[in-house]
Amino acid sequence: MADPDGILEIFLGPGDLFFGDRDTRIRTLLGSCVAVTLWHPRAKLGGMCHFVVPTRPASGWRAGTPTRPSSCSSARSAPPRRRRTSTR
Repeated sequence: MADPDGILEIFLGPGDLFFGDRDTRIRTLLGSCVAVTLWHPRAKLGGMCHFVVPTRPASGWRAGTPTRPSSCSSARSAPPRRRRTSTR
């Protein structure tokens, strides 16, 4: 939804992903999740993924595993919501 200033307002829920241009404001609310944001200052393009950190399995995490799995379901299952092509 665009506000009167022409800024597209996006709210990400758990597992959502969105990339947009300088006229986009992306927000989320974090609890036990993690958000990763990216911004390209010259191209004025950026995005955010709201990663879902899974609950610990009953058997626990394997010893020696440096990372835990996470999910950004939209990145794998949904087509991009908005596409931009580079002029460079």
